[in-house]
Amino acid sequence: MGASRRKLTAGKCPGRYIAAWGLLVFCLFFLAAGPSYAGAKGGLVVVAQPYEAQTLDPALVDDWFSGQVTTQIFDTLLRYKPDSESLESGLATSWAPFNGGQVWVFWLRKGVYFHDGTQFDAQAVKFNLERQGFPIYSPYKPEESNFIIWKSLFDGFPGVLRTVEILDSHTVKVFLNEPMIYFPRCLAMPQFGMISPDSARESGAGTYRQPVGTGPFKFMDWRKGQRVVLQANSQYWEGRPELDRVIFSAVSGGITRRQMLERQKAQIALALRMEDVSAMKKYSGFSLQRMPRPNFMFLSLNCSKYPFSKLPVRLALNYGINRKAFLNKFYGIRAILAGSVIPPGCMGYDPGIYGYPYELNRARRLLYYSGQGDGFKTTLLVPEQDTAYCQDAWQLARHLVENDFTKLGWRVKIVTKKNEEFNKLIRSGDYDMALYGIEGVEKVTDAYMNTEWSSYSGTDRRGNICFLKDHRMDQFLSSARINSNEDYRAKLYVRVQGLISQDAPIVPLVYDFTYSGLDPNLRGLRFGSLNYYDLSRVWLVEPNY
Repeated sequence: MGASRRKLTAGKCPGRYIAAWGLLVFCLFFLAAGPSYAGAKGGLVVVAQPYEAQTLDPALVDDWFSGQVTTQIFDTLLRYKPDSESLESGLATSWAPFNGGQVWVFWLRKGVYFHDGTQFDAQAVKFNLERQGFPIYSPYKPEESNFIIWKSLFDGFPGVLRTVEILDSHTVKVFLNEPMIYFPRCLAMPQFGMISPDSARESGAGTYRQPVGTGPFKFMDWRKGQRVVLQANSQYWEGRPELDRVIFSAVSGGITRRQMLERQKAQIALALRMEDVSAMKKYSGFSLQRMPRPNFMFLSLNCSKYPFSKLPVRLALNYGINRKAFLNKFYGIRAILAGSVIPPGCMGYDPGIYGYPYELNRARRLLYYSGQGDGFKTTLLVPEQDTAYCQDAWQLARHLVENDFTKLGWRVKIVTKKNEEFNKLIRSGDYDMALYGIEGVEKVTDAYMNTEWSSYSGTDRRGNICFLKDHRMDQFLSSARINSNEDYRAKLYVRVQGLISQDAPIVPLVYDFTYSGLDPNLRGLRFGSLNYYDLSRVWLVEPNY
């Protein structure tokens, strides 16, 4: 045995040792010369979306495409786990309720800095909550900001917020005027991204153009109507992103977005139309990704205006619109027929509410006895540009007018407005009927139900665009706010959607899933909160510069 060991040491190795050493050398060379299995660092990702961001101040965000940008720049105190509805720590490492959810304490992450080099601490949290809750701290004029998500969630200014107390440099205590058991879930929404106090004070009303957060990417440039450019934050508290830059490019045409992807001018194409989805399936390598949460599109009826204030008229429209024909013509397998305001898979979903059947004669009788039969004139408001929940809105509206309203004897004029003006008209109640939707309906129903359907979310707010007033619903929603039992809250939401179905302020049309096209070179893409992409860990198999 000793002799054989000396022979090995002195010279000749068996073939298997030579092979092993050769394999080792090859692997080391491969790892050094080529991209690693985890991907090579660097590169640029271009995101082609139907229209540009409207604002880069997270507190003002009211559309999906603005949120796609701001979620890369800003962090929230808490966040949803990737592809999940469970909360995890963000800028706050832990949190706890007291006094039945009327008081909340947040312990903050240390060693975090804003992009301008200032420290994230308790003072920053106090500033961010108070600038939305107390308009006196806001640099914006009321008509320019509205902080509509805050108003809808928290019943105005300051609404449920009483005060924010600093316990130490990294601990804050939030006092509410009433218990709110899902308050942390609200703070995980993108609208509550933490912005640099120093930057906000310096920029004033221009804050929406000069965003400074703590997120994985820093703002570089915004060419209005064209693109927003971000660069990697090398000091990010979770580690530098793999990418060097991200560009969000405004590309209105669905075909153009698809072609940019095919020609490798973009790596992500958002909100593809049905024909583009079908075309993408023919190309090898490119992949389609369906957003995890459905959009909910419906015909909104303004209950504050005559004749939509009359229940028989609203019921007539629910009976008189052939929803199945609408679904089959425009969506096919991409969507399912909507029945109520809560889609399948969400807390409070009730399969027993499936919408009104198509009964044209019954609809005509209801209109006749309501005095709104043949010859009634009204308008249908639609967005001019594509949204996440509605593409080719004019074509959809035209179908409804020619195939449904005409049969009811109504003369309906389609009114198109640019998206920003469309949203203003919707919130102010200056419309008759509107083709509207909710982007990425949350599986966690609490914030969604209170934002969209509470009577207190009416004028000049994001939610309750139908201006329906039903105080029975408000009582159920108020009870859900203070109850920590999810099963009990789900039962309350079942009762709420039952009342909405009875009141018929909308005609539910479809639950539609948005599709994005992805470059085959892309890896690591995941969803953050509310159908927003998380680009912090995205990498390219072969960096493109």
